[in-house]
Amino acid sequence: MSILLIGETILDQNVLLKSKEISSHTKMNKYIFQKLTNNEGGASNIYKILRKKKIFFFSNNLNQKLKTHFSISDTKIKKTRFWFKKKIIFQINSISDNKKIKLEKKYLNKLLEKLSQSKILVISDHNYGLINKNVLIKIIKYANANSIKIYYDSQHRKKIFGEYIPKKIDFFLMNRDEFKQYLHYFKIKSTNRIKSLMLLRNKLNSQNLVLKLDKEGCVCWTKNNEYIKINPVKNKKNLIGAGDKFLAKLVSMNSEKNLKKKLAVCNKYAIS
Repeated sequence: MSILLIGETILDQNVLLKSKEISSHTKMNKYIFQKLTNNEGGASNIYKILRKKKIFFFSNNLNQKLKTHFSISDTKIKKTRFWFKKKIIFQINSISDNKKIKLEKKYLNKLLEKLSQSKILVISDHNYGLINKNVLIKIIKYANANSIKIYYDSQHRKKIFGEYIPKKIDFFLMNRDEFKQYLHYFKIKSTNRIKSLMLLRNKLNSQNLVLKLDKEGCVCWTKNNEYIKINPVKNKKNLIGAGDKFLAKLVSMNSEKNLKKKLAVCNKYAIS
């Protein structure tokens, strides 16, 4: 199984705070530091899970010495989250959500070359513009013309009007917020989730539409017009990175024919 993965690498830095006090000097709240953890998230999280497969990874800020990597931008994306009592109380991003990193034109040919050698295309994080509209159109069109299976992880946008929304996708994944955005965009007013998924899949002209519901499990409207519901798994861990794990597991089980079984495994793995 040869896989081409494209997406943004995001450094997730988590600062754990263990207690809160009132400063004797400023009379303001102060938190006592407990622990600092660093993790390469976003598309890199997916790559780590799939790295034992035959995979090539296009992203930003990568180690160029590795033969399975290709860095198409030097931009570093870092998110520092401050946690207290299992809740995020503050977050600092290294770049603004409005800043866009760019895939340089000279790298597009290399991208298409690697795509021609692949059986599966995985499009992951691209909120910061690493994969722009024109690139998306080209690689999806090429994949469709050459029977390359596409896994697309939908991205959350405050405004999707005028944006390019990929169609003809084999597995189109989205979370609750993205689902609501698409329903609004396509003017789907049904309050019935099953009917809404069916109508949206028709609008997207895609094979399998997967709605991730975090701790409540997931649902899917399939290419065979079947509704699949996967029950939630009890777990008290935070869900940062769960979507990446879900997608990675789904890709790794590409050859599994039983879709309900596959989604159940992915859901359990995502919050493990």
